[in-house]
Amino acid sequence: DSNGNMTDEISLKEILGDSFGSTHPVFGYLSDKRLYLLLLNKSYQQRMLVSFDRYNTYNSLDIFPTDILQTPNFFRFIDNELYLCDYTQCALFVYNAKRKCVKQIGYQTISHPLRCFINLSNNLFLSAGKHILKVVLNGQSIFTANLPKILHTTQANPYSLAVLKQENIQVLFVMDGSLACIHKFAI
Repeated sequence: DSNGNMTDEISLKEILGDSFGSTHPVFGYLSDKRLYLLLLNKSYQQRMLVSFDRYNTYNSLDIFPTDILQTPNFFRFIDNELYLCDYTQCALFVYNAKRKCVKQIGYQTISHPLRCFINLSNNLFLSAGKHILKVVLNGQSIFTANLPKILHTTQANPYSLAVLKQENIQVLFVMDGSLACIHKFAI
């Protein structure tokens, strides 16, 4: 709650039973009243994407089909569609709720492992390997920026991204895992 006290605890074992074994949440996202979790099993070999109602936790489990994904590692909702990135395949995917399936966006893979992405005016900014990419929602790449080259170093390694509007410009913030800092770029 707002005072920092734990108000409830959710047992993934009680929700999932033994169907997935021991699970470790990798990433989570709250959208409306539903909590979405990307889970990893104890052997680090299997991942599962689940969601449930945060107020009716034990009776509202949905398991998303992720069979075409190898190592999904990040997801986000954009215009009520679930977008996922796959670290191993270096590709973006979208979940089609009507067909209940996951399909790849575009036909080209990105040549660097994807870590995360953000949406800005129907464009995605991605952190991938040592690069920042901008792609349209259909997966077509608009530009790629090599972060170490821009900063004249060999160690820059972009992870999380955020965008903030300051006055009349938009600013991209890039968390750098190697240099332990946040870079700020006008976009």
